[in-house]
Amino acid sequence: MATSAGKGEAGDAARRPSGARRALVALVTAQGAGLLFATVFLFVRGGTGGAYDPASARLGGAMALLGAVALGTLAWAIWRRRKWATSPLVVVELLSIPVAVSLLQASQPGYGVPLLVSALLALVLVAASGMLTARRAMASSDRSGQPADESDAAAPDAPDAPDAPDAPPVRRRSPSSGAGRRSQSRKRRR
Repeated sequence: MATSAGKGEAGDAARRPSGARRALVALVTAQGAGLLFATVFLFVRGGTGGAYDPASARLGGAMALLGAVALGTLAWAIWRRRKWATSPLVVVELLSIPVAVSLLQASQPGYGVPLLVSALLALVLVAASGMLTARRAMASSDRSGQPADESDAAAPDAPDAPDAPDAPPVRRRSPSSGAGRRSQSRKRRR
């Protein structure tokens, strides 16, 4: 009985996210909550006539709602250690940086500074959580499915790295060589 409880605790500890990953999940969840707040704000403002263009406010609210759902999905995927979540998260955070800069240039530091800080912090947490190195090691694994060792992940172009299996060389014909052969076969027929 004690061994099965010990195995369960060890398995749960292995599945628990690291501190950086937990912080990343919290940050992405906070970003999604901020977009959810923006959704409510834009829908209320567009519905009450407080916006200059109510249709644009409602459209902005719908876009913010889609963004909140996407960030919520990414936070869930990071918590569950889904490998596919890394790329979309990095893309979203990288795209947030120019938006934040444009908000700062438009004299909106109340919106631009938190967005810029959260985007940069999220990128740092992605790197600190090991999500990027896991992808590199996975990409450099050999064809048999065995994980690559540390040296292959660090220097995939090392001279002692295993090459692709030997394959017969591919013979490529130049365009002129094919035409020459056809003309030779026509001469033989005559």
